[in-house]
Amino acid sequence: GMRVFAWIAPLSVVPQRSSSGGRAAHSLGELLVGDFDNYAQIVEERGAGVRACDEDGHEHIHCTLRRVRREAARLAGSEEARLACYYLDADPRRVFRLRLYGLSPDFSVMRIFRPRDVDEAHGLAADMPSRATEEVLAELDGVRWEYVSGCDIAWRRTAAGALRGELVGGEARIPSQRDPTRHILVKDSLDLTRDLLAVNDRAFDSQGRLIYGSRNGVPYKLDRVASAGPGLDEAPHLAGWGDPSLRWTLGGGESGGE
Repeated sequence: GMRVFAWIAPLSVVPQRSSSGGRAAHSLGELLVGDFDNYAQIVEERGAGVRACDEDGHEHIHCTLRRVRREAARLAGSEEARLACYYLDADPRRVFRLRLYGLSPDFSVMRIFRPRDVDEAHGLAADMPSRATEEVLAELDGVRWEYVSGCDIAWRRTAAGALRGELVGGEARIPSQRDPTRHILVKDSLDLTRDLLAVNDRAFDSQGRLIYGSRNGVPYKLDRVASAGPGLDEAPHLAGWGDPSLRWTLGGGESGGE
């Protein structure tokens, strides 16, 4: 069975409602759901002749974040959690990362869980944007999740009103999922607003060579995609948010920019 983790004392409280310039800021619970895609960043880089494999280049990635029911959240030792599916080149079948994010009761800390059988889980989560979360969770029911020790993210609100997430220890040395005998050094920070998810996620091998991420520290800049289908049905507060011109990146037969 899955080990359930008890919450330790939170680091710093992220207010679920706070005011900025007389206007209520959106909470982490509201913002950490929906679809995000860095197609605009890719268009700009390719237009400047920058490729994904270049030092300052990025891959075209999409992130789908769904709130999961309480029973599934308890797999992450929490009452509140998100299922996060990342895929390449606007193709929801090309999943390269699947995570379960467990959120502390005050939303100040996020714990990260990953599937033990990566290939199986990635296959089961294919086409996630066009599927109801309950359907995806049913497919993933037999998947075993492991806690990624040392990679807890602490969230705080910045002076500009954005939400910033950073590794509690600044960086973490963890076993590679593909080869547990090999350790990698992970550095990660996130900035989240209503319209943007910026992810500065980097990993280095034991010789300090970059495995993934941007060598010069430029984050993946994922714009919020206008929600549609199950994603909007399950989070109706997202109506009117995001860029409708990016809906093609959700898959499901819509054509788009590539």
